[in-house]
Amino acid sequence: MLPVQHRFQVQYDPELRLMRFQWVGAPLAHLLRAGMRYCRDLVEELHPHYVLVDFQGMPPVEMRDELWMSVHWFPRVSRRPLRAVAVMYPSNQLHNQLAVEAMLWVGRHLMRYQLQVFGDALAALDWFTQGDTAVGKRLVTEWESAKFGLHGPSGR
Repeated sequence: MLPVQHRFQVQYDPELRLMRFQWVGAPLAHLLRAGMRYCRDLVEELHPHYVLVDFQGMPPVEMRDELWMSVHWFPRVSRRPLRAVAVMYPSNQLHNQLAVEAMLWVGRHLMRYQLQVFGDALAALDWFTQGDTAVGKRLVTEWESAKFGLHGPSGR
């Protein structure tokens, strides 16, 4: 587990080349771009093959942020050697789901990886690990035990 930065909890398993992101804490929209840049930079630095993005708790994506993500953020992330991306949307965030789906539709020509939507992390991890439930449970346990380190200076 990496320390919480810019409101994102991040799990990285170097052996599996798997990275998981989730917004934590108050949904402060003014921190969204900094957090998205942080996640993008981690993907560029650590070169994961599998990424799980959980939109639970994320602030509503404003139109200008949706445009920024489509033009500046998504193309850089999509150039990475990703194999698969899993997305999780909470049922009460239809606005963010539509914003992200619009970004994906606009940038679909950039995607060289598989993309699936899941209702829970264990199902997404099962997809990434090709059914290795022991690995999926280990990752979920690690995630839950670290949830969510918003204490101290790293939780800005």
